Amino acid sequence: MKKIILALLLVAILLPSFVAAKELEISLSTGGIVTYTEKTISVDLTIQNNQNKEDSFSITIWPPSAEGINAILEKYTTTLSAGGSETEKIYFDVAVSAEEKISIFTITVTSRTDSSINASENLNLRVVRTSPIYISDLKLSKYVFNPGEELDVNVSVANKGTETYEGAELKTSVQRYGQIIQKFEDDLNVEKSAVKKIGHAFAFDKYADPGTYTLNVELRDSTDKLVGFESVSLQLNAVANVTHEKTVQYGLLLQTVTVKVKNEGNVESTGFYVTEDIPSFMKTFFYPVGKWTEEQIYDRILYHWYVPSLLPGEERTIKYEVNLWYGTVVSVIIIFCVVMAFRYVFTPQIVKRHRLVGEITRENEITISLDVKNRSRHEVKSVIVRDIVPPILKVVKKFETLKPAIRITAAGTELIWKLASMKPREERILTYAVTPVVDMSGSLKLPKASITYLDRKKATKSAASKTVLVKSM
Repeated sequence: MKKIILALLLVAILLPSFVAAKELEISLSTGGIVTYTEKTISVDLTIQNNQNKEDSFSITIWPPSAEGINAILEKYTTTLSAGGSETEKIYFDVAVSAEEKISIFTITVTSRTDSSINASENLNLRVVRTSPIYISDLKLSKYVFNPGEELDVNVSVANKGTETYEGAELKTSVQRYGQIIQKFEDDLNVEKSAVKKIGHAFAFDKYADPGTYTLNVELRDSTDKLVGFESVSLQLNAVANVTHEKTVQYGLLLQTVTVKVKNEGNVESTGFYVTEDIPSFMKTFFYPVGKWTEEQIYDRILYHWYVPSLLPGEERTIKYEVNLWYGTVVSVIIIFCVVMAFRYVFTPQIVKRHRLVGEITRENEITISLDVKNRSRHEVKSVIVRDIVPPILKVVKKFETLKPAIRITAAGTELIWKLASMKPREERILTYAVTPVVDMSGSLKLPKASITYLDRKKATKSAASKTVLVKSM
């Protein structure tokens, strides 16, 4: 009786598992695979729902990855009708660095409504290496750059073999749209069970086009067969950088200013203005070149040159001159006029005048007056006044003022008055009378009178009057 009871209990325990196993069945297209590094293979998983109802199932694989092998499921869940079946793909991506060994993966399918309904299968995956060397690591200093910045590339090549590998070649290139911008080639000998590191530096040109660049690393074995490849995207920023450089060339009373603007960025610049300002009083001396606009702000003048745009590396030149020649000439003329006016106003002066009533006849006297005035601020000495009477006239020998010395010359009769000195602002009037030798009609021109003297520095100076025109009244 006890044996019967024990048998019934055993049947009761094993019956649920038997039923569950029958309710769900799975199978693999193969239980073992041999594959190579840098390959992706797949196996088929068939799921059979033996239940009398529709059910949903989850699919899992363990481990999801193992030493360079990644397992990828085509589906992670599926729904099957009562008695229905479905075949799914399971992919295995084998990296170049995968170990040469056998790995076991377990595939499990479980009902999402009743976890006791499940089934599992094992898959043995053997990896065979195609080459003992591979790219084990790739490191970059950064991935986003500005023009002119440097990129540091460090590549590690590992050798899984049992002896030194000779004759390998590593090719590193920076490309844009398939065009190689920079390339490095290295011949390698990698010792057994070792890692060899290779580093390179590359600087982007400051005018390089912005956008996405690609860094490609190829590893080839001694037969030039590709046994490793890595690719990374790099981003070069767009930078607009307009620089200004001002130089000044000096000449005699002349400055030539040159302003150079250059786009040192890698994209076309927008339009901009170059502005120079000067004090308002300098406008007369400022000569801009080219097309400009002018703006007055308080006591300064702003000159604007518009530059519509600059391509990368393009340069424009703006010039203007500060020319003091015109101002200097004007200043010299003004100074000269002031000096002459000063000399005219503040130096001794002689003015010759005449007086005649009626016709120019022998009986009618012409009175001549010489107005001598020291307009300087200092005393003058040894003053000599001279006047010439033309031969057509004769001197009437009566003098109302100081009597002169009379001397007959080829030019006529010379009258000379000598004064010891004249104080500042002192004025002397000298007169004499003449009559014509013959009666005359029309007019008579009398020559200039002159004065000589010693100034306070004992320098001999002179001045003359204007000529006098005598007309009959």
